Amino acid sequence: MKEHQAQTPAQQLDNLLETMLPEIIRHETENTSTIHLYHTGDYWVAFNMSAYLLTETGMPCDTSAMQIPALPSPLIIAYTTTTVVDTLLDKDNTSEGSCEYKAITAQVASMQSYKEWYREETEIFEE
Repeated sequence: MKEHQAQTPAQQLDNLLETMLPEIIRHETENTSTIHLYHTGDYWVAFNMSAYLLTETGMPCDTSAMQIPALPSPLIIAYTTTTVVDTLLDKDNTSEGSCEYKAITAQVASMQSYKEWYREETEIFEE
C-alpha cells in the first residue's frame, strides 16, 4: 500500500484551480456583493471580487496575485482561516454552501474601488 503524502498549501490551491476554475470564474463574473470562499486544507480562499470583498470586511486575510495561462489577466487570491470565516458567518450575513464552499452576502462593492484595488494588487505583472 502506498503511503499517503500530505499536500502542501500550494498543491492544494493548484488542485482547486485545476478542478474549479470554470466555476470560480463563473462566480466572479459580474459579482459585486458575494464573497465566494473555497476550502483548501487549513485555509479558505477567495478570488478577484470575492477577494476584494473579503479584504473590505476588515477581517484578517492575505492576498496574492498570480498569472494563470488559461486566463487573460492575473487572478487575485485572498486567503484566511476557518476562524475568520466562522466570524463572518456569525455576523448575520446570509450564506449558503457546504463544508468545501461558502457564499457570504456582503455590501455591494464600488466598481471604481475594486478596479483601483485590482490594479494595485496586480502591479507586479506590469512592465
